[in-house]
Amino acid sequence: MSLKIVYAANNSYDSKIRLWRFLQSVENKNYQIKIAAYKKSSLQQNTDWTLDSLLNIFEPSKISFDNDNLKIYYEQIKYFKPDLIISDLEPFTSYVAGLLNIKLWQVSPILLSYGLSYADKYKFGVRKNYSHFFKHRTSISQHLLNILDNSDRKFIYSHFVDSINTPHINEKYEWVRPYHLLGHASKPCQHSITGAILNSDKGVYHFLKGIEDSVIFSQFTGEKYDNPKVKDLENELEYVCNLRNSDIFLCQGHTSLLADAFYNEKYSLVFPDFKDLECVSNAVLGEAMQFSKTMYGTKLPQKFEMEKIVVDYKPSVKLLHQYIEEI
Repeated sequence: MSLKIVYAANNSYDSKIRLWRFLQSVENKNYQIKIAAYKKSSLQQNTDWTLDSLLNIFEPSKISFDNDNLKIYYEQIKYFKPDLIISDLEPFTSYVAGLLNIKLWQVSPILLSYGLSYADKYKFGVRKNYSHFFKHRTSISQHLLNILDNSDRKFIYSHFVDSINTPHINEKYEWVRPYHLLGHASKPCQHSITGAILNSDKGVYHFLKGIEDSVIFSQFTGEKYDNPKVKDLENELEYVCNLRNSDIFLCQGHTSLLADAFYNEKYSLVFPDFKDLECVSNAVLGEAMQFSKTMYGTKLPQKFEMEKIVVDYKPSVKLLHQYIEEI
């Protein structure tokens, strides 16, 4: 009998990338997989449930489980009878998993900000810089606290695990290696800077305008500039070829993109999206561990050195589908 899985993406573009790469990794497996996602994270041909219908139309950021649509969703998951629910810290699906007593795994880069040890939060300057983003566990909203307490496993999805000095994490949290793309040497793909962004940040475009021979991969390919040249982020082969063969990488701090840079041994410039906890976490730790430089303006600092990136694969850490194979 094949394993039944529900995978729930969260309401972000980076979650869409994680979902897509996970599905690619299990396409030859004998699993029955149903997908729950938001409009931002949906793969149209694969999505079984669109979760935007569970949000408050007037206050989308406000999570409420007193919802008629959620009752329908609950009944449909109950009918499917999954063996495992994988949640990218998605609250509604996690809540249903708890009600139905279904095995629940959280797999998210956002867990880095909660799972990082107290000592390392000080060591890497997390408690000092942007402390309001990194509050102690007791101040986490009650619904998130319940989700974490009711999850069977809590996987921190991050490339930091394969650094030479892997950060220490709290008990009951685990590392999972992020899915990433690897490129090969190619002269036609060489550029001064290759960038990738998941929302249209005009500051990034303004910065790249002053960099000769720069290219940026984006979902917003309708935007045209003399420099940088805009390319389609969904063209994975061209994207990773350009990344691999450029001098430096640029992004907003999203984990999937930084993981691509890290495993291709590329130093990153990060223009953090300060509305996104994931991006802020990665910017703070990346700079502290000398993988990246956080940009606060549109000019590079005069004193600036790019460190060599060294990847130290940890044999005990697996990709998500490899953990599933152990069930």
